[in-house]
Amino acid sequence: AYADRREAYARDRYEEMYRRYDDLERSRDDPYRREEYEERLRAYERYYEEYAQERPLDCEIIVVQKAQRNYAEMVERRLRDLRLLTDMIFLNEQVSLAQALDDVSRRGVLYAVIVTSQHEMHRSVTLNILHGTPQEHRNMPLDDAMQLVARNFERYMQDLRERQATERQST
Repeated sequence: AYADRREAYARDRYEEMYRRYDDLERSRDDPYRREEYEERLRAYERYYEEYAQERPLDCEIIVVQKAQRNYAEMVERRLRDLRLLTDMIFLNEQVSLAQALDDVSRRGVLYAVIVTSQHEMHRSVTLNILHGTPQEHRNMPLDDAMQLVARNFERYMQDLRERQATERQST
C-alpha cells in the first residue's frame, strides 16, 4: 500500500522510505564524491600557485581588447593543458603592444601569445617565441600554434635537462 504524504504518520514513513536527493549522504565507495573532488581541486590549485612562485612564467597571453577575454581564456586553457605556466595581461591605452612584448621578453618569458578581435574571428593567434632566436608567427591557426608550442617547449625542456645533467657531472 502506498502512503499518502499529506498525513503526518504517512509523511514520516514516506520520508524514511524515500529520502530526498539533497538529504542523501554519499557513501565512502561512491566515486562521485563532490566534496573530495573539490578538496583535491583546492590542493592542486595550492600546489600550482606554490609551483608558479618558484618557476618563471612560460607564456604570457597579451589581450589587446577586453572583449576577447573568453577567447583568451580558452587559449590559456589550451596552453595549460600543454603544462605551460601562463598568465594573461590586457593592454591599456598607455602601453603599446611593442612595449608589452619588450617587457615580457625582458622578464625571461619563453612565449608571448597575442589575441585580437581578428584572431578570435579566424581562430588564430600571433605566437612569439622569445627564447633562443626570437621568432614571430602572425595569424597562425590556433591548433597549429599549439602544436608548434608543444614541440618547441618539449625541445627547450630537453635541452635544459641535458644542460643541467652536464653541469651536475662537471661539479
